[in-house]
Order: sequence, then structure tokens, then C-alpha cells
Amino acid sequence: CSLSRFRHAAARAANFERIVIPEKCHPAIASAARIIAKKLSISETAIQSVTQIAAPTSGTLVLTIAAEQPGLKHDGYSFTPASGGATLSGIRP
Repeated sequence: CSLSRFRHAAARAANFERIVIPEKCHPAIASAARIIAKKLSISETAIQSVTQIAAPTSGTLVLTIAAEQPGLKHDGYSFTPASGGATLSGIRP
């Protein structure tokens, strides 16, 4: 899935106001949060680090890395809209 397809899906799912990442996240997540914020015209100050990831709320994009994800056998990510927000979950090889 390309970034442009993600942007199209994200635009349909919600008007994101903030991006939530785990407090002690892999540097790739923090980098992805900054890139996505720029692409979606969200200020980097709207990237929030939290100790515990919760389900997304309206206007929130949650970024995570999962050990396993159904449907992803190698690397990649899934985009799951929910409650006016969404979760973008990556998997690493």
C-alpha cells in the first residue's frame, strides 16, 4: 500500500488532529509520525507520546508496531479506521 493510498483512505476515514505513538517506541515509528504529520498537514506538536496505547478516538491516528498481524506475512502495515480515528499498525520483518 503506497503513501498516496494511505492518504486517500485517511482522508475518507477522519480529519486527523493528532498522532499518538508509544512513549518508548522504535525510532521508525517516531520518524513515520513526523512524515505522516507533514503529509497530512498536522503540526509536529500534535504528535503525542503515551505510556499505553488505547483505541483511537475521533481525530486521532494511532501508530504502532505489531509482532504479528493477520494478512501480513512479511513487512508492511494495516490501516484500521474506527470511531472517527484510525490505527496504522506496522509489522517489521
